Parts: sequence; C-alpha cells; structure tokens
Amino acid sequence: MSSSPYPKIFSDPQIEKEKPLDIEPSTPARILLIDDEPAILRLYQQLLTRKGYQVVAVEEGKKAEQILEEEEFDAIVADILLPGLNGIELLALLREKGYKLPVILITGAPGLETAIQAIKLGAYEYLTKPIDNQQFLKAVERVVAFQRLVKEKERLEQENQLYQKRLEEQNQRLEDLVWERTRKLEQSLEELKRTQDKLIQSEKMASIGALTAGITHEINNPMAYVKSNLEQIKEYAQAIILFLQELFQRLEPLGKNAQGELKQFLDEIYQKAEELDIWYVLSDCEQIISETQEGVERVIGIIRDLRQFTHPNHDVVGEARLEELLETAINLTWNAIKYKAELIREYAQLPPLKCYPRLLTQVFVNLLVNASQAIEKQGKIWVRTFKRDGYYCAQVEDTGCGISKENLNKIFDPFFTTKEVNKGTGLGLSISYGIVQKHQGKIEVESEPGKGTIFTVKIPENFQPQEKAET
Repeated sequence: MSSSPYPKIFSDPQIEKEKPLDIEPSTPARILLIDDEPAILRLYQQLLTRKGYQVVAVEEGKKAEQILEEEEFDAIVADILLPGLNGIELLALLREKGYKLPVILITGAPGLETAIQAIKLGAYEYLTKPIDNQQFLKAVERVVAFQRLVKEKERLEQENQLYQKRLEEQNQRLEDLVWERTRKLEQSLEELKRTQDKLIQSEKMASIGALTAGITHEINNPMAYVKSNLEQIKEYAQAIILFLQELFQRLEPLGKNAQGELKQFLDEIYQKAEELDIWYVLSDCEQIISETQEGVERVIGIIRDLRQFTHPNHDVVGEARLEELLETAINLTWNAIKYKAELIREYAQLPPLKCYPRLLTQVFVNLLVNASQAIEKQGKIWVRTFKRDGYYCAQVEDTGCGISKENLNKIFDPFFTTKEVNKGTGLGLSISYGIVQKHQGKIEVESEPGKGTIFTVKIPENFQPQEKAET
C-alpha cells in the first residue's frame, strides 16, 4: 500500500494527463559558447562536444544576442573581452530582457571591479584564464545541473498549481497538505540556492587572488631568461657589427687599388651589401634590440607590480614614495589610459613616508580608472605630488565629463555610481575613502561638469601606522 497522503489525486487520470514532461531532457544540454579567439573557441567546443553537449560557438556578443532571440539554450559560456558587445554588457542586456539563463564569464585580465560587476549581474561562475580543462568542464557541469534544478523547480511549481486546482475540488484538508508540501519544497530549494551562492562567491573571490599570483609567477620565469638571452644577443650583435665595420674599412682602400679578379670580387661584395641594405640593417639592429629590452623590462615591471598589488596581506606597513606608488598604479591601469588620454607627470620628488603601500596603490588605481572612464574620447590626465600644510599630497586631475554639484556629496557613499550598469560598482571611491581614513588623511574633490575633476589624496607627514608583519 502506498504511503503517500494523496493516493486519489496522484492516480487521477486527468491530472496524470496534464502533468508536464519529466525533468530529464531527451536531448543533451545546449551550450552557447562565445570567445573571439578562434583557437580557444575551437578547444572549448571540442571539450564540450566530447562530453555530449550540443554547442553553438560564435565570436561576437552581437551575434550571440541574435542567436538567443531565435534559439533556446541551457547555459552560456562567454569571454569578457569581446569585440563590440563584451561579456559584461551581454550579461547586463540579458538581465534587462528577462533572460534567466546561467552565465559563466571568462577573463584573461582579472580585477576586483570586474568580478563585482559580474556577481551583481548574477553571473553563475567567474573563471580566470588559463583554465584547466577539467576545471572548465566541472564549471559547465555545475551550471547545467543548476539550470536543470531551476527547470525542475519550475516544473514542480506548475505541477503544484495543477494539484491545487484538483485539491480545491476534493477537500480543504488535502489542499492544506499540498500547500505545506509546496512551502517546504520551496524553502529547501531556496536554502540550497543560498548555500550554493555563498559557496560559489567564496570560491570565486578566493580563486581570483590565487590565480593572479600563479599567472604572474608563470610569466615572470620565462621573461627572466628572455631578458638574459636578449642581453647575450646584444653582445653578439655588437661583436658582429664591429667585425663588419672593421672588415669594410680595411676592404675600402684595398678595393681602390685592386685589379682583375680581386677587384671583381670586391665589387660584388659591395654590390651585395647595397642590395641587402647592410648598413641600415647594422644601424637598426642595435635599436631593435634596445627597444625589445625596454619592452621586456616593462613586462617584468608590470608583473612585479601586479604581484605586489594582489598580495593577500594588504595591511603590511612599509616606506614608500608617493611617486613610486603612482607609477605602480599607472602600470596596472595603462591599458585603460593609453587610448583615452595623454598622461602628464608633475612630481615633486617627495621623501619616503610610512604607510600601507598596497592600500594606497589601490586608491591610485581607482582614481586613474575613474579618470580614464570620465574621458569620452581624448583628453589629458595629470598626476602630481607635492607637500602642503604638513601633508604629503598626490593628485589626479582629468579633463573628463566632471561631476554635478548634487552628486559631489554622494560620490563616497557605498554603491553610488553615475556609470552604466556594466561600467562601475559604486565601491571604488568608497573603498578609497576608507583607505585614506585608515592613513588619518583626507581625500578631496573639485569638479566642474564638462571641464573635469581633481582628486587630492593627503597623508599626514608624521603618520605612524600600526606595524604588522608581512606573511
């Protein structure tokens, strides 16, 4: 005998006829894959296809938007950096249109602000390149399982509505039992989702720092021997250049007096040198090597700054010059600045001061990113240091859109932002304000709409932070 409290209802032929299809799909899960790098797109498509998924792969966000209007999918896997409509913008657009598809976002340039944007827009997973194949497949497996759980919940809700209709006709007592069952089910599903969201969020935020540290370490090692090899190549090239220069200097007087086969041989050498443009090659060789060395030094510097910036212990006390911290912030944000603004440095060469260097670097990163985003097309950004009234001051000025008077008193409030939904979280200036307060300092702002904004960070000259050992 069945132990169900609803024997008559569950055996009712009319209800059985009206029940929706079972949750288990008759076809494999469908994945929409978006990445502008053909090699990565092909790799992910092969991995997913081998696991039995149906995959539609595109290279642009706009194309994905069109496909979503015509076809149904169980999940989306999208790179953040896409031409035209990027991953964050696509996610925001989907949410605006009411799509509830779970989305996995992938990035090669991790950052706290990007992660917060993704989380606020409801991204299911946030993965950072390079991604282990198994890690990638596990993430897709989780998101497909989650989507099936959501569909199951929707199916159960539909089923409960049908049961409710029949229960109202049958008996009030049975109606109460069904509603109790539904309530418990929804509570369990909601609790499961909350727990899952917390675990995912914790995993995301913990993995961002760990992945960044690992990536910078892996890049730093090959760059070290590239730098060493370039120095050796430069020595070899200089030796070859000196040898050829001396050789041609000695051949020149010999060629003037040569006759017969020797003269013909020397003429052929000089003709071949002109055809190969050997003198230009020799003069350009040193320049190319020097420029390449400068590029390698810049990459090594960026990696060093990134490792310091993403160190898990931000509260370490140290001595640093404001100019050095500004340069670190410039290195980290240069890609956002170089296409939008001319950067002008006006440094007073201040002496070192005791502070929390990594925290101040975060402040300057936030200010430089805000400055670049405030400039619509082309403009200028000034970074300055100076001493005034017992404070060491760092200033970031831009020729951007400026801030209205009614918003000036709100810009340091948490989550206040005038940017588009996928451009800012409203936390950058709030966090910066807290960091400057931790230094017993001040952060001041002057702005005029249409003309630009000036942020000034002031740190007391005699500030004595609480020492904390670095771990």
